[in-house]
Amino acid sequence: MRKLLLAATLLTLGAFPTVGNATVIVTYGQTGLGNTVTATPNAGDTATTISATDVPIDVTQCIAGAACLGPEFLDITATSTDAAQQVGTAVTQHYSGTFSIFAGAGMTGADILSGTFTDAVFGAGPQLTLAVGNPPDSLTLTSTVIPAAELVAPNAIGFTFTNVIPPVGVVGSGCAQFPNSMQPCTLAGMDAAVAGNASASVPEPASLGIFAVGLLALGFTRRYWYN
Repeated sequence: MRKLLLAATLLTLGAFPTVGNATVIVTYGQTGLGNTVTATPNAGDTATTISATDVPIDVTQCIAGAACLGPEFLDITATSTDAAQQVGTAVTQHYSGTFSIFAGAGMTGADILSGTFTDAVFGAGPQLTLAVGNPPDSLTLTSTVIPAAELVAPNAIGFTFTNVIPPVGVVGSGCAQFPNSMQPCTLAGMDAAVAGNASASVPEPASLGIFAVGLLALGFTRRYWYN
């Protein structure tokens, strides 16, 4: 039952933020080959930080048009805020962090799209996804080229990390005692590329409702495990 609950939750979350009739704000893809993203557990294997600096990307779609299309640079930093949970090879864990897409390296030039967020990563094998939906979670967006009216909630953003090496896994003293996620357990170290499907959008209320159901299911699963 526990595995079915989390599996259903992951499937629900996995559909987001690709929402019907959404207004896409920015879509980009990493340019060039190589893994540009790293995940690094702390010394006690109790938390993990996902980070990338000055990743060359190509913005292929932007609500502001030519003002933000073309080559840009991505930075992202996110640190886990709770223990990882695992069913088979699938892993999910909540993160809080920041991201930015700037015209120039070192966060210089125009601020195409930046923000702060709290939400969850989930994935298995060679792929890991960070999907944020506000509401019910936290996402604040800013830009110097996109009108502020296009950035207000409800909004969403997603990042997909591919070619994860080694495959998605967990580390920590509590990992062998699943489903007791109260013990230390966190996303294992890895390198990854940034897929070309990170975007921000204004979802439909129905789509946000579906996403909220997924998060409620995840919360129920965690309470079920704790009891």
